[in-house]
Amino acid sequence: MAAPIMSRSQRRTEKKQATTLLTLVFAVALVSFLLGFLLGRWSAPQEIPETVFAPASPPRIAVPEPPLATQESVETALPPEELPLTFFETLPKGEAAPMGSGINLPPEGTVKERSEATTSPPLPSTTSKVEPSKAKSEPAAVTGGLYLVQVASFGRDEDAEHLCARLRTKGISAYREKIDLQEKGLWYRVYSGPFASKAEANVLAARLKKEEKLSPMVRKQ
Repeated sequence: MAAPIMSRSQRRTEKKQATTLLTLVFAVALVSFLLGFLLGRWSAPQEIPETVFAPASPPRIAVPEPPLATQESVETALPPEELPLTFFETLPKGEAAPMGSGINLPPEGTVKERSEATTSPPLPSTTSKVEPSKAKSEPAAVTGGLYLVQVASFGRDEDAEHLCARLRTKGISAYREKIDLQEKGLWYRVYSGPFASKAEANVLAARLKKEEKLSPMVRKQ
């Protein structure tokens, strides 16, 4: 049986249908590929970068530095026990004191005037009642002994008075004496005594050296 002869228009229609079918198949394949690719990317696990938080450093608080102590405050804070008294150690034992050292013996005229003032006849007693003075600047030096203990010597009267007051609180008799050393100026010596024997004076000198860290010396009155 002979195949039917197709007309030219039928052939064109078949070709057009075949082309359309191929184009549709290709388009479907392309869309499927794109959809698969996109779905694969979306379904893949995404790496989330880890964020490391550094601990916040505490704020620094500025601490003000304490002010430096002035020279005057240091001098006032220095206790009397630490006053420089080393010049007593430089005095040779058994020899005359060097001039201008601040520990020279008082002039003969000063000793004579003091002895004359102490040996003056006593005033006659009166019946009137005399009130004791409220403020006593300095106790009078007791005479009649042979030895004195020169405790210390200061360039300021306040330092000498402070040492006298501290010794009196310990039951030690003490008084100060002003000496004019001319070029060296006025010095204030602290004495204790008098004592009837040198041994008694040495006992007090050893006590002052141990307790007060001083360098006292024993001399004749």
